[in-house]
Amino acid sequence: MDINDVTVGLRAHDMNPGLLAVSSGLINTYLRRTRLMGSAAQVITLLSGLQVVRLEQLLGATGEFGIDDTLLDRVLAELQEMDQVRVIQERSGNHRIEVRVRRMQDRYDVIGEKWRESDPTPIETIAIDLVDQLSIGPRYDSDLRGRYDCDDTEFGLLLNVLQSCGVVGSYTSPVNGRGVLYSPIYWEENPKQLFAAMEVHGVEDVTRAIKEVRSYQGLPEDRVEEPTLRAVVESGLLPTATVVSTAGPRRFIFTPIQGAKKVEKKLLDKALALVSCIRYGQHHATISKLRWTAQELLVLLKDRKKLGPHSEVPTQYSPLVELFVGHVEPETGGKYTFHLYESDENMRALDVAIELSAIGETRVGGAKAADAVSRLLLPASFHDPARTRMEVKRSVKRTPESTAKVAAIISGVSSDVV
Repeated sequence: MDINDVTVGLRAHDMNPGLLAVSSGLINTYLRRTRLMGSAAQVITLLSGLQVVRLEQLLGATGEFGIDDTLLDRVLAELQEMDQVRVIQERSGNHRIEVRVRRMQDRYDVIGEKWRESDPTPIETIAIDLVDQLSIGPRYDSDLRGRYDCDDTEFGLLLNVLQSCGVVGSYTSPVNGRGVLYSPIYWEENPKQLFAAMEVHGVEDVTRAIKEVRSYQGLPEDRVEEPTLRAVVESGLLPTATVVSTAGPRRFIFTPIQGAKKVEKKLLDKALALVSCIRYGQHHATISKLRWTAQELLVLLKDRKKLGPHSEVPTQYSPLVELFVGHVEPETGGKYTFHLYESDENMRALDVAIELSAIGETRVGGAKAADAVSRLLLPASFHDPARTRMEVKRSVKRTPESTAKVAAIISGVSSDVV
């Protein structure tokens, strides 16, 4: 599997909600390490920005994502071994958890490394790579089967599980009748249109174009020279945001935001505007261009709640003023400072913008994430276990092959017999 540890950590995190929502012996047998590391990624992301939390608070928060107390205990043990947290035992059982979260890239790097060291099953390795392939765009089913060293039965079992988890979707191409796989996590809205573009321009060219944008979210449109990427942009498949300042209007390109339908459009508009306003200063400022990275400036804005002073602030940050992300105040010498409004939505949008600029992707969690954060911010004197939202676990849709496989696992019969 030719993907780095950061990507492994990201894909395990992406798969985690589906793996937690589905009850299946196949997941317990073949994907339990991915579920554990995905849960670790979810927990450490939830804890980022905090210094100390109590176990009861964390139990209530992680329960919103379907992580029960037993799994949380295992996750905390793994995170402590990775030096991401330190658990201070207390007699009451409401242990104190000190957070040692590193940079975002490092966080996923150590989780991916730990996943590799956990001796993942061949099926898990294929699952991670398959989801990574589909994160770029749809693929023909037969092409993906040929990529992996497994038989049709094993690949069919994996697809059966991942489809039940909502990680993989499929449809039949109206052009040639071939089966197409895609991931609703990344391409929920326009998978068929994207695949049509791939068939016209070539899978490899479109894949390369999308990777270029993902590696630099908020890519200035006037820097796009690759014909395939320009064609994909003009087709409307990639979100864009426009900023108008002293150098005139400029558009900035993004890849689709996963989970976009489940998150308020206004929050996403704010996140894309935050990145785009910074990119304008980096690439198009007429007086002095920004020398800091977008990630550094967005983190600075989160910490200081302001940016500037600079003479181009009123025009460069006008989209953020219009979206009520902040306001502009005049300083001496004809300069201005942008001040952030510290609303919950604005801070969430800022976190999304930081993720986009840091790792090229984001994991927006909608209502569940908001509920989980509220659990963590409960007063320290709170002692009653927080009641989590009740959700009925889905089961994997059984095929004859998967039913036989589970029966073989339980009875101890060799899988070769199956």
